[in-house]
Amino acid sequence: MRYIMVAILIWTFIQHTSAQSGNITGSLSGQTVGEQYTLKLMKASDSSLYKLEIVEGKSAFQFEQIPYGNWFIQVCRMQKILYSSPVFALQTPEYQTDPLVPGSSEIAIKEVKVLGEKNLLEKKTDKLIFHVDRSLEAPGNDALMVLQKAPGISVDPNGRVSMRGKSGVIVMVNGKPTYLSGEQLASLLRSTTAAQIAKIEIISNPSSRYDAEGNAGIVNIILRKDQRRGSHGAVTLSYGKGRYKKSNQSISLNHRQKKFNGFASYNFVANTGFNDLRLYRKFSDQGVLQGAYRQQNYLLFPFYNHSTRIGVDYTKSSKTTFGVLFTGLLNTVKPNGSNKTDIEDSLLHRRSYYTTQNQSKDLWYSYGMNLNVKHSFDSLGRELTADADYIRFGSTTRQYFTTRYYNLLDEEVNSPYLLRGLLDGQLQIISLKADYTQPLGQGKLEAGLKSSYVNNDNQLAFYDETQGGSVFDSSQSNHFIYQENIHAGYANYSFEKNGYSLQGGLRTEQTVMHGLQKMNAQTFDRNFWQLFPSLFINKKLSSKHEMGLSLSRRIQRPTYEQMNPFKFFIDQSTYKVGNPWLMPQNTYLIELTHQYQQQFMTTLSAGITHKSITEVLIPEEGKNNMTIQTHRNINRQYLYSLGFTAPLKICSWWQSNTDATTYYSLYSGELSGQTIHSGTLSFNAKTVHTFTLPESFLVQVDGFIQYREKYSFSTLSTFGAVNLSIQKSAWNKKASIRLSANDLFYTSRFKGSSHYTNYHEDFAVQRDSRQILLALSYRFGDSHLPAFRRRTGGAEDEKQRAGKNV
Repeated sequence: MRYIMVAILIWTFIQHTSAQSGNITGSLSGQTVGEQYTLKLMKASDSSLYKLEIVEGKSAFQFEQIPYGNWFIQVCRMQKILYSSPVFALQTPEYQTDPLVPGSSEIAIKEVKVLGEKNLLEKKTDKLIFHVDRSLEAPGNDALMVLQKAPGISVDPNGRVSMRGKSGVIVMVNGKPTYLSGEQLASLLRSTTAAQIAKIEIISNPSSRYDAEGNAGIVNIILRKDQRRGSHGAVTLSYGKGRYKKSNQSISLNHRQKKFNGFASYNFVANTGFNDLRLYRKFSDQGVLQGAYRQQNYLLFPFYNHSTRIGVDYTKSSKTTFGVLFTGLLNTVKPNGSNKTDIEDSLLHRRSYYTTQNQSKDLWYSYGMNLNVKHSFDSLGRELTADADYIRFGSTTRQYFTTRYYNLLDEEVNSPYLLRGLLDGQLQIISLKADYTQPLGQGKLEAGLKSSYVNNDNQLAFYDETQGGSVFDSSQSNHFIYQENIHAGYANYSFEKNGYSLQGGLRTEQTVMHGLQKMNAQTFDRNFWQLFPSLFINKKLSSKHEMGLSLSRRIQRPTYEQMNPFKFFIDQSTYKVGNPWLMPQNTYLIELTHQYQQQFMTTLSAGITHKSITEVLIPEEGKNNMTIQTHRNINRQYLYSLGFTAPLKICSWWQSNTDATTYYSLYSGELSGQTIHSGTLSFNAKTVHTFTLPESFLVQVDGFIQYREKYSFSTLSTFGAVNLSIQKSAWNKKASIRLSANDLFYTSRFKGSSHYTNYHEDFAVQRDSRQILLALSYRFGDSHLPAFRRRTGGAEDEKQRAGKNV
């Protein structure tokens, strides 16, 4: 390590001493003296904003100490692009541009229309961006429905998110991990509406700057944030109907002054959904059929969600900004489920049946606080950001199960079995993070540190009330405590040279785990360090063709829910349980991309996962006809995929985006004494078509299809959906009314099967996916930014939007 560090320091010194930069000067021409304009210096490689200047018409400007490279300049006024210069190369200490000549007002309007047209999809070096705010997504649709339409993303019947066939996707909100998984994550995404989402970043192969967590990549949901000065806000009202009602109301407020920005939002969701699950299970012993269960499960769940965000940003100076954010979430669900199970003998003849009634009350809540600071040391890009987070999750569940047994004459044959469950959980998370960025040589160096502390305490108590009393059932109760510390550091360097864009990084993470089951005094402790390298290479082959290559190593630690050994009963013969002995999985990824005309993108990727964490549905050992849903480590999973994305402007009023991915997933290993070495070729495709019609009407038609999918021993059949949205703008585009129909043909139904040595299951799931939604949105308050003062803080808002300090 000493030799490596010395080599890095020598290389850093050489690169630093060879740093080259120059000044770019020029002038505006053809404009009125005294009019103020914003000049944006843009990087030609990715069209990202590097620096801003505020000037008056017919005056000179200068961008100082700009790194050598290819650039272009945009002239803007009132957030409208009036002119975009040709790309030029800065290769000398001084560079004089040709005069910048924005067109007249009439010409400017035409150019703004051309330059301002933005596609739903945007490709960056290390991510693909899906701009939700540019689509006609119904404001009442939830984040899961939006994710289903994102390129390369799939959502299964349980709300599990996968990317190009890989499970283990990390979902972030505004760049911060949610620390949730399973049903809790699905609940959060169902309570987040499309009206709150600005864009979704799809990061299939993250760099070292990101946590190494997540073998399938990262989905980062960016919420809307208003950058205008003054006081303003927005209100959205939505009502829908499927089999049951859907309702959503939200309000957001923002007040921005020169140094202060305060914002708040509140969202209320009142939905009722259902889950209609049909199962046919066959049980065998050494290949000989013993019997079967034919089950009908219908779960009705009224769902009420309150969520709020309140924050303040304070700009102390042009170089330093402080921020504080408070978040809160409250979910109440009252599931009411009914189950009927027909019991068949070895000849598959019906012999008896039983019914189970489930009445539960669930309360989930969370609250958190974030403190952040951002400081720029100079105008070259040296920047320090720091975050401190405290998050607390809590849940309380009360379950009541009543099971009755009948013969074929519908006569009750035994006393009802009454089971009551009390589940209480607490999860606390403290996270500290700091990131530093500075120019180095001809590129940029990023480095950072992060530590997180997690304490998870869950208690589960079951009581048998069959005999009229309340008898504690220790065989099914538990108390599980889990503690985890993760410490990480990273360094990342990127630069551009001779048509190449390169980015390389190394991240190291230490994981310390401690688990305790109090009922049986079982414990486990783990402490390990791991290295996670990453490399990205982009080459611009010509004005039309660009190639990219990325490699990385990732880790997927078991989630808190996956490790929780609590039993969540579905019916008398089925329960879900965590596995505290799960091991982390590691994945090696390689991805090759080709981009044509900065629009059409082809992606070829391959990955291998060791100790793959896989959800399975298996018979419980030692108990007849009892099935458990849990997670196990499988030796290896191989995944190969080929994807294609095509945004097209078919004509002036018709735009489309199409994404198609085919992938092959292979599982290899052993589970419950059974060897597995099988794979399936899968395919999914999505397309979005937007039509701009007269009288401020917009129409969007989108659809997707998922052709088969493989999860270890389970196979999911083909399903898909077609959606339609119509929007009308009014009141100078401050208001809009939107009518949406989801899953028009009711084809988003799931069927599949699972097969083990002594167990086979066929299943079919139907949910409330076909629905119609009507939404009204209204924006109020100031609609324009005020005029900027020359070389003052008047451009602070745009600087913040740029994500850089200039």
